[in-house]
Amino acid sequence: MSMFRTLSLAALVAATPAVAMAQGKIELGGKSAADLEKAVQADPNEPLTHVALSLAYWNAKKWDDVNKELNTALALDPRNGMAHLVLAMVPYAQNPRLWKDAASASGVPAGMVDEVARSDEHYKLAFFNDPATDIRIMATVSGSISAAEDTEAELAKGLIACHEGRYADCGTAMESYWAKNKGQASGVAIIPRASYWYNGLALIQQKNFASAAGNIGLLATRTDDDTRKMTAKDLTRVPLTSRDMEMMSGVIQYKLNNQPVDALNIFQRVIAADPNNYLAHVYAANIYDAQKNYERAIAEREAALKVNSTDPMLHYELGLTLAKANKIADAVPHLEKATQLMPKYTPAWYYLGLAKEGTDKAAAKEAYAKAAANATAAQAKTQMVTNAKAKSQ
Repeated sequence: MSMFRTLSLAALVAATPAVAMAQGKIELGGKSAADLEKAVQADPNEPLTHVALSLAYWNAKKWDDVNKELNTALALDPRNGMAHLVLAMVPYAQNPRLWKDAASASGVPAGMVDEVARSDEHYKLAFFNDPATDIRIMATVSGSISAAEDTEAELAKGLIACHEGRYADCGTAMESYWAKNKGQASGVAIIPRASYWYNGLALIQQKNFASAAGNIGLLATRTDDDTRKMTAKDLTRVPLTSRDMEMMSGVIQYKLNNQPVDALNIFQRVIAADPNNYLAHVYAANIYDAQKNYERAIAEREAALKVNSTDPMLHYELGLTLAKANKIADAVPHLEKATQLMPKYTPAWYYLGLAKEGTDKAAAKEAYAKAAANATAAQAKTQMVTNAKAKSQ
């Protein structure tokens, strides 16, 4: 599993709470781009410092630098939810009309289809990897929501409140909107999916995980949302299918609500419907791993790797599970592959050292040295790095 921390946008800059402004600016707690560049130089292997620096470049509209820092963060940690979400918002920040156009009944403009598709994938990966990802970056691109018609005023208030990090206000507005609209026609089906999605995100930020999973899980049954065009009532586009919503509810149950049995049932359903959902395999493997059911865990990790050969974490995780199952010879090639693809990833080097101790002391010592050399400031304080330093002597 990833050894990196999951932090809020505020913690990224280690200062006062950061708030994304509707004008397209991000408050960085008094930190300048120069300050954050120094932070990156001091701790270049920490993905969060690269994400923080990307936000400073965002304010300066240095989009090439924004993309560079975010891609560096993902190279260091492919599962960093914040990096994925900020990267998803870049096309909308560069093209201010795109957010409104993409949420219109006519859909994504023809010339932006591929770019929006890439954005959608990053958006999905942000929440699949970290359902508690701070969403305030979205306030910089969603200003058009404020122009909502009076008939959808409560929904607009809720969306704006969510994007600005006022999560209790978001929930209150959504509940008011539901109370006014649930009695109409076909009931819940007419309520825009964004209201359930954003209310779920707000509930996560308020640590009401069970209710969040329930609200988002409701959208798993709304398959008509996957094919229909946006309507004026939707106000904003949510680029997740009904199957994605089911996956998201499982991630919440697993990562936040500590309900692995319920989560495993959900992941198994997702896999049965879509064997190519590699993260569903990953999460199922994590649960089997925790149960010490290593054979099932290995099978799921191999299935994930078969679907997606580009995520280096899959090699690391498979190698780790193989090692736990005492299949050291099988584990070594995957851990070596992980270090090749993620040469700055300390845990991969450390566990490669452990795997090689019995057969190649010199190679193990070298792996430990690299684990220590590539440690972030936070990792340097851990027992793992203390052990790596001792073993590299």
